[in-house]
Amino acid sequence: MVREAVKALEARGVLESATGSGVSVRQADFSMVSRSLETYMQLANRDDFEIRLNEVRRVLEVEMVALAASRITPEQLTQLRQICQQMRGNGNSAKQMAELDFRLHLTLAEATQNELFKVLLAPLINQLRDQIILTWEDFPRPVDLVFEQHEAIVSAVETGDAEAARQTMTKHLMFSREVLEDISKSHKDKNP
Repeated sequence: MVREAVKALEARGVLESATGSGVSVRQADFSMVSRSLETYMQLANRDDFEIRLNEVRRVLEVEMVALAASRITPEQLTQLRQICQQMRGNGNSAKQMAELDFRLHLTLAEATQNELFKVLLAPLINQLRDQIILTWEDFPRPVDLVFEQHEAIVSAVETGDAEAARQTMTKHLMFSREVLEDISKSHKDKNP
């Protein structure tokens, strides 16, 4: 029974065996935690799951961006500016725009200098990957407004204004929720 438990924990990446050294607990691994959260979200499979994810993102990312405003490195700020410039560039496919969107939010998470934000945020955003690509691809929305929202967030972080960063992220995530609700309504109208 103990052997089976050890094997199960090894398969999950919690324990590791080394010949002659026995079994030991692995160091915490970002991808392991992230995969567990992503697996949970895939299995949850509820109609309103995207809206629930948006609610969690609003709690998480609003405070995250406030911390980023006081902790961001010059290199991370450069990355954020470059992402915004690339988004405004011509010829990006929907998938490329979605990837830039993900990178912007994950770079903000990294800018908190607290790896737990990235551990928590990455699977949330990954779970929304298909919906975000769809919004860039098929769903009409004012893309300039998205660019402006991202640039306002980056600007607030750049100036170190935590309250402005909170407000701009809140506005952006409320807009994202409206888009998700419109997509959900559109799907329900097509598939009653």
